[in-house]
Amino acid sequence: MLGLLRLDGPATASQLAQRLDLNSGATSYHLRQLAAHGLVEDADDLGDRRERWWRAAQSVTSSRWSEEPEAQALWAGFGQAAVTAQVQNLVHGAAEADEIAPDWQQTVTHSDLTLVLTPEQALEVRERVDRLVADLLDEYDVPDRERPHDPSDQRVQYMVQTHAFPRPGRAPRRPQPTGDER
Repeated sequence: MLGLLRLDGPATASQLAQRLDLNSGATSYHLRQLAAHGLVEDADDLGDRRERWWRAAQSVTSSRWSEEPEAQALWAGFGQAAVTAQVQNLVHGAAEADEIAPDWQQTVTHSDLTLVLTPEQALEVRERVDRLVADLLDEYDVPDRERPHDPSDQRVQYMVQTHAFPRPGRAPRRPQPTGDER
């Protein structure tokens, strides 16, 4: 939902439910949950008394770990949903790569890199990537969340996804609480 609001602009719960093949009650509930955490907001200027419109609150949301148990659960759920949506976009993008115009084919890249780092070095790498993303946001337009795409515009939404994490199964595990700490 958050991704659709970001990419396609404001929508009602019913519109999102139709796009996602969900019922509008579930969609409304999830929108309220996203709003409670500052990820979406009312688009009051678009609605009327019968329809409540929603928009993404920011152009980018990055998941961050927290020591707070409630925040951990929220970001773990958000992280899983975000990764699932990003993988779907990646799969669809790869599937159509040979069908798009040659000038756009040249812009497609898939690469990975594994480094051997300490937690401090890994944090520095993440911060450097975050700075690059911030620079890109400063330099280029993000999707106009208030207007639909103009087909005469030669620009298209170009997705840049970043993922940085310890190789699964390799990072030390967090200590389990003892009986006294539960």
